[in-house]
Amino acid sequence: MIYQGKSGKIYEAAEPPIGSGGEGRVYSICGCPDKVLKVLYPDKRTAVRHRKLLAMLASPLPAGALSQVSWPVDVIYENGSFTGYIMPLVKNRESLSAVCSGHHALNFREKAGIAKNLCSAVNAVHQAGQVCGDLNPNNITVDSMSGLVTLVDTDSYHITDRKDRNLYRCTVGMPEYMPAELQKKISGGFTLENAPLPTFTKETDLFALAVHIFSLLMNGCHPFACAADPASVNKTGGVSLVAPQPVENIRNGFFPFRSKGTGLTLPKYAPEFSVLPPDLRSLFIRAFEEGNTDPSRRPDAAEWFRALTDLQSGLKICRSDPEHFYPAHLTDCPWCALRGKLQRPVLKQPVMLSQTPVISGNKAAAAAPPLSTPGT
Repeated sequence: MIYQGKSGKIYEAAEPPIGSGGEGRVYSICGCPDKVLKVLYPDKRTAVRHRKLLAMLASPLPAGALSQVSWPVDVIYENGSFTGYIMPLVKNRESLSAVCSGHHALNFREKAGIAKNLCSAVNAVHQAGQVCGDLNPNNITVDSMSGLVTLVDTDSYHITDRKDRNLYRCTVGMPEYMPAELQKKISGGFTLENAPLPTFTKETDLFALAVHIFSLLMNGCHPFACAADPASVNKTGGVSLVAPQPVENIRNGFFPFRSKGTGLTLPKYAPEFSVLPPDLRSLFIRAFEEGNTDPSRRPDAAEWFRALTDLQSGLKICRSDPEHFYPAHLTDCPWCALRGKLQRPVLKQPVMLSQTPVISGNKAAAAAPPLSTPGT
């Protein structure tokens, strides 16, 4: 099938499709190996979707960022009718949730590198003047061999048209990655489709970013996860205590790694907050405590990137296990201690990542959005 792009370029879809989902089919493009073509199902070819994609075209990302963000690069038409769009081919298929859960048992240094690359990807969207919105781990892919991070499903993002300032809402999201101010807006019968604006903002993105960074550095633990304290259960004569879920803790502004709740403790698999160096702890406090009442206090991607770079440059190597890397302010390896506590290996390394985590691909690194200036 032949399609014409908004740019005037002609695209030929190669049969059969390489993927399909609830909104359309994805095809390789003849003679264009680095991009794919998404043909939307007829009922998904709405005027609103068309205008949103055109608004995304009008907010282009730097060429070097297209390996980090699967951003539409052209809108396609069949016989003059809107049909779908062109986007970069994403080769890394593992979700961030698989990386955090230990599906790939990467070491601390490598997870810090993945966190840096995630910062760079989110920064690219913000530099374009746009908001991710649904920044959940299933919409973030990782190449476990290089550490490259790519944001996908970006057509669901929270997009503002640069010309007329029309807003095309992100109408999906996972509460575990949404801050208290947004959760409160979608209560009482409101949804992301009809809640008073603003809903998603740069600051809500920065909350989700901080959650992902925390999970990467803290053995896959969500920052608002907690557990019932067995000692407290015994004191109550065997009465079962139920720990609140992360969503409830977010809504209540309860950060378990800093605040101690009655009858609650940290999940067994989570290291202590003190494992992290003071500067990173300070950023998490801003993200989860200060940011709970003042979202502008949340660190941006540039601040996280610099702090993670400092972390990587000062890591120690464990004498007992050369795959255990830990922050320089510690005297003992926390991963060995956690291994003893869990009675199973943690953070072992069956696959080797590149020694220097990529920012936007080796060849495109120089074109990556700048991350050295506060507020970018």
